[in-house]
Amino acid sequence: MKAEYGKMMMWYFLISDALTFSGFLTAYGFMRFANEKTWPVAEDVFTHFPGIEGNQPLLYVALMTFILIMSSVTMVLAVNAGHERKQGAVVVKVGAGGAFPTGDATLTPFITRIIERIGTVARSADARIVIGGHTDSVPISTMKYRDNWDLSAARAVSVVRELVVNRGFDAEKIEAQGFADTRPVADNGTAEGRSRNRRIEIEVRLSEAP
Repeated sequence: MKAEYGKMMMWYFLISDALTFSGFLTAYGFMRFANEKTWPVAEDVFTHFPGIEGNQPLLYVALMTFILIMSSVTMVLAVNAGHERKQGAVVVKVGAGGAFPTGDATLTPFITRIIERIGTVARSADARIVIGGHTDSVPISTMKYRDNWDLSAARAVSVVRELVVNRGFDAEKIEAQGFADTRPVADNGTAEGRSRNRRIEIEVRLSEAP
């Protein structure tokens, strides 16, 4: 069976969320009926927020809204992390919105978690890792980065540094490449296309790969 990675991850998150919610609901039911005599009055539970005095029902609404938004963001980032297979290699693509702040090469916690898992798998498989940094076609010129070549190379080096310095990956089995805007995967004429082109590609080359 062949399925797009993005769609597969979307269904993974939807099903896992449904199962998690079902588990909480089932646990609530068991606890509710097992402690019927000592269970608090439902009307009073959601009017008092822990640590805050007074009637504050809207704080619960704000908290649940924040949780739902973060869950949606996480799902979008996971779907945005493209995944493709080459002969003897696996390539993970992460959009710049999930890997780096705009116009910067500092790793986000999201890409750091991905890097940690990739490093573990690559080390156990005795594989090589090739990091490719990519940008859109919008020119950039700052004190840190003269142009998109600088930015794409700096992003690739940031991933290499995380793997070698913090994860103990063999420096002889990893390399960084910067491609600027020379290898687009979408149309740079649209905001959506530029967002897809701002990405990092992590290719894990298995030992038998040429």
